[in-house]
Amino acid sequence: MPDGVVFKVVGAAETVAKLGQKVLLARAAISRGLKRATSRVLGRAQDEVYAGHAAGHLNVGTGYLRQNITMEVDDAQLMGYVGVRRNVPYARIHEYGGTIKPVRAPALMFQIDGHWVRTQSVTIPPRPYLHPALEEEQDGIRSDIREALEDALQ
Repeated sequence: MPDGVVFKVVGAAETVAKLGQKVLLARAAISRGLKRATSRVLGRAQDEVYAGHAAGHLNVGTGYLRQNITMEVDDAQLMGYVGVRRNVPYARIHEYGGTIKPVRAPALMFQIDGHWVRTQSVTIPPRPYLHPALEEEQDGIRSDIREALEDALQ
């Protein structure tokens, strides 16, 4: 060994072990915060789904779409998901808008104010509820995860 000084970090192994425990605590905390945040977005989406739309429009009266908005959290990937659980035929067109055309009939037929309407297509404007819920809850999502981490790492 060349001339010089030798030094050793005392307690390095113990520090690394403690940091390893902190990493596990941090991951668990992020998962808890993510669950709270995902639940937050779910609640907002359920509130937003029919906001500002007339009663009776897209089955507002039944609440079927609202009841089928659900959440999942993937702890391994630390990802939250909010979406529609069952095959709700109008969920996607409600979120994104689009044009409906007849598939097994020569025309679409429906009633408006008691009068039958026959047409080849109907364009429905977007009435998003999932994307706005995510956007509106950005601060809350950050807060949920930050608070969970702070609690775990104190």
